[in-house]
Amino acid sequence: MVFSALWVVPIFFLSRLLNCLWFQDIADASYHVRQGNPKVIPNFSRWTADFLLSILTQALFLIQALLIAKLPIKGVGWLASQLHMSFLYALYSFEYRWFNIGWELPRRLGHIENNWPYYTGFGLPLTILTTLPESYFDRGCLFSILFPIFIISANEARPIANKSSIQLNLFAPVVSITDLFFKKTLGRELSKKPS
Repeated sequence: MVFSALWVVPIFFLSRLLNCLWFQDIADASYHVRQGNPKVIPNFSRWTADFLLSILTQALFLIQALLIAKLPIKGVGWLASQLHMSFLYALYSFEYRWFNIGWELPRRLGHIENNWPYYTGFGLPLTILTTLPESYFDRGCLFSILFPIFIISANEARPIANKSSIQLNLFAPVVSITDLFFKKTLGRELSKKPS
């Protein structure tokens, strides 16, 4: 477990850096074809805060998924972890689009939690395909090959925004930890959901 976390989390940060560099061009081109020019978050400091908050939240959510997988009830931990990874892969894919239309992190997370059936289904194929290989390296390679397809699919998708009768607040624990971190370091919470 500790080895997995120590191995996966640094790869997560490296992949996020590479995603920013390589996949951003794909996302921008795909968005431009369908929507035109992106609307950006108004000021640089707010954009930077949202970006850093997003990376921290996603890293903690990945750790949460790894911990959930270790639940001692046969099959439950694995299923719950797959649900988490589906959410995370949907967030990865749609984040480029939502960032281009100016949605900040609390709105992005809330949208996934409120419309979880759609986003679970969207992220599930990538989740299943990346769990097939046994090697982390092979999983990472497969993810890198398939992820651009999901970015383009997210830009082309027209999700039906029907609030589910049950909201899955899977991001709540990591949002609380992130808020606590920023409250202790900056004296304020950054991830409050819009009213």
